Amino acid sequence: MRQNKHELVEAEARRMLASNPQSVVARYYLASAAFRAGNRDEAISQLQVAQRMAPHDPRIKDTLEKARTAEPEDHIFTTSLSMSFDDLL
Repeated sequence: MRQNKHELVEAEARRMLASNPQSVVARYYLASAAFRAGNRDEAISQLQVAQRMAPHDPRIKDTLEKARTAEPEDHIFTTSLSMSFDDLL
């Protein structure tokens, strides 16, 4: 079975978190993959952790606010933290 792009990004973000649980970037991309897969609760949870780790980053705060009301097909994860979505693959 072929994994879709979001599943691959989720797997890579989880691998990154296993080696560095303090990675804000990995949490952001894990949230992105979860949100796009329709798992809003997981996305919000990961964004909340990222926000606690980087409380002064307005990109995370903005994305967290949008995740609470947006739909999975909405493109709320358009801000790059330090790498593009494709860079995780």
